Amino acid sequence: MIAAMLSFVLGATLLQFAPVLPPMAVVYGALAAILFLWWTFPRVRVLWGLLLGGAWAALFAANILAERLSPDLERQDLQVEGVVVGLPQVRPDSSRWMFEVAGAERNGVPVAVPGRIRLSWYRSAPPLVPGQRWRLKVRLRRPHGFVNPGGFDYEGWLFRQGIGAVGYVRRSPDNRLLDDNPWRAPVDRWRQRLSWWLEQALPDSAGGRMLPALVVGDKGRLNRDDWRLFKRTGTNHLVAISGLHIGIVAGLGFLLVSWGWRWIPSAPLRLPAPTVGYVGALVAATAYAAMAGFSLPTRRALLMLAVMLGGQLLKRHGLSFRGLVVALFVVVAADPLAVLSPGLWLSFGAVAAIFLASLWRAGDGRRWRQWGRIQLAVTLGLAPLLLFFFGETSMVSPLVNLLAVPLFSLVLIPLSLLAVMLQGVVWLGGALLQLDVWLLDMSIRLMQRAADWPMAAWQMAAPPLWVWGALLAAVALLLGPRGMPGRAWSMFLLLPLIAVKPSRPPEGAFRFTLLDVGQGLAAAVETHAHLLLFDTGPRFSRRFDAGSAVLLPFIRHAGWRQVDRLIVSHGDSDHSGGVESLYAGTKVVSLLAGEPESLTAHGARQCLSGMRWTWDGVRFEMLSPDPSMRLSENNRSCVLRVGNREGSVLLPGDIERGAERWLLRAGEPLHADVIVAPHHGSKTSSSPRFVNAVKPQYVLYATGYKNRHGFPRRSVVARWSATGARGLETSVVGAIRFDFAKESIRGPVTAREQQRRYWRDTREKGRY
Repeated sequence: MIAAMLSFVLGATLLQFAPVLPPMAVVYGALAAILFLWWTFPRVRVLWGLLLGGAWAALFAANILAERLSPDLERQDLQVEGVVVGLPQVRPDSSRWMFEVAGAERNGVPVAVPGRIRLSWYRSAPPLVPGQRWRLKVRLRRPHGFVNPGGFDYEGWLFRQGIGAVGYVRRSPDNRLLDDNPWRAPVDRWRQRLSWWLEQALPDSAGGRMLPALVVGDKGRLNRDDWRLFKRTGTNHLVAISGLHIGIVAGLGFLLVSWGWRWIPSAPLRLPAPTVGYVGALVAATAYAAMAGFSLPTRRALLMLAVMLGGQLLKRHGLSFRGLVVALFVVVAADPLAVLSPGLWLSFGAVAAIFLASLWRAGDGRRWRQWGRIQLAVTLGLAPLLLFFFGETSMVSPLVNLLAVPLFSLVLIPLSLLAVMLQGVVWLGGALLQLDVWLLDMSIRLMQRAADWPMAAWQMAAPPLWVWGALLAAVALLLGPRGMPGRAWSMFLLLPLIAVKPSRPPEGAFRFTLLDVGQGLAAAVETHAHLLLFDTGPRFSRRFDAGSAVLLPFIRHAGWRQVDRLIVSHGDSDHSGGVESLYAGTKVVSLLAGEPESLTAHGARQCLSGMRWTWDGVRFEMLSPDPSMRLSENNRSCVLRVGNREGSVLLPGDIERGAERWLLRAGEPLHADVIVAPHHGSKTSSSPRFVNAVKPQYVLYATGYKNRHGFPRRSVVARWSATGARGLETSVVGAIRFDFAKESIRGPVTAREQQRRYWRDTREKGRY
């Protein structure tokens, strides 16, 4: 049965790599047939478990996809009624929250919209409280995210959350609160009150930003630097309320309840104190999960804990491989889409590593030595998973967690919960909070010292599949018992991680990638030994920009250690919004800019026509601007041409017709095989003479999904198409790659086609 459970989990996992889901009739028929065969041919239940896991996951996935917004309702004014759920994220200029829709209309006619949507309210949003029922005028769009090499899958995240549409509230006199029933969401209201109390009581320090995450799962105050620190030190798990925190609270509940039960006369004779303690542990863990809003990680941890405690009540004592498999099966059976979450595999991977370290080396050495060995085993066991999901693993994690985990387990989390329980006693609750924040600040300062070490984190480019196999085999051997055959060879299996180099264009060739950054521009040119970035995409908010969300993951995925040259075409935020994040995350050797005065802090130099250089046999030519030009900001954009013997790429930034006329008069070599459409396909650019001078094979449009400007304009698309050029939009096909190799131009390779998943929109609209 254990083998069948594992095969069920494997089946649910394998389905997530499918480009499309099978028809529902096939899924229902398969479920009926598998259940029949399960009882008829029990000897091959491993096979039936595999098929059952896939079919069960397909059923869940299809139900979520059926809830997505219809395409004909996108960008339409809709009236929706519904209830605020969860904790609204409040920013100085906006609020964002989950909305459970009860009904919707368009022009007074009822329409079907998803039951769960994510809304933003910009500029002067009223205080939003969980359980409030609102009537709002909104505009919605289907779930859509960037798709880039190494990038975060936002569409997949929305899919896992069951969100069928995202949108924003429009200004309207009809926006109004219908009712405010305090009993509609009592737990979330209590969490919001706690969050407000913490916000008023806590200072704006690293510890003050971290404490709400530990108490109510509110991570909204944490900034980019905080997350970078946790990532480099391997302490992300200390911030998110998940397995560790649920386990700590369960342990405290067990100790307190079993201790109190022993003080009741004759009570232990009727019911053993440990049995009552297990029930107390589950109740305490459930209450803490409620404080965190029963998020997906807390639900998984709670299910896992319930299985483990159930084993204890059934006298199945101790942590065992069987119990771990049963817990994994229960979690995946309850939510098959949990296999998409890295947190699931990291949680169970950590427990499995602890199990192996404890089982094979129990009683070996002093307690601190055993604890250190466990931390080393967890770091080693999770390294392949962290590298697979994030391309990075912490090298200082064993040392940091050796001290941090006991501190959080025995002091900080209990102290936080005690402060919450005593919040009514103002002076005592506040004093405990201040003590907690002081300890957190001290801990974070020590973490920062570890994070500042140059080798604190190790990054790795995406390797071939066989390298992952060698890495997993090496980790399994290293975690195995000392007498395991072949264990001495485990270190040799790690050599491919060092020996296998990232894929690079050969001498004289180059790779061009137009990245998907929404309504903005960011492109990469890779030669044999150099990396050039052209623009950095937009900045969406103080916490989120294309530099951190797209460029840095791309650089890590491709295996580059630095940016040899960054060119920021001009100062508009949709082209320069990611500069600060890029500089914070990697080394940039040199910087050219069309408006260098806006980037003086980084030593930017003016890009000028006539600049030329050659890297690895590839020519780079700056065609514009010229010092004699007296044009608008857009027309001051850097215009770069990259080429070799096989072909060329033209990157014109946001130039408009004025700069196009200057380029034509100057007699610059404008012909290119691939061009990124000037100014995202605006009607103020791509004049007929310029289009005919370039006459490319491909024209690429860097645009945002359903952008409000309507880019690319139909007239512009028609103009380029008339020359025989094939058009592609990043908002529809994702990142676009061309390889200018010897004797041929290979491409285009589009990210959405290469990384096809059934939850992603792969409609062909946007190819011209």
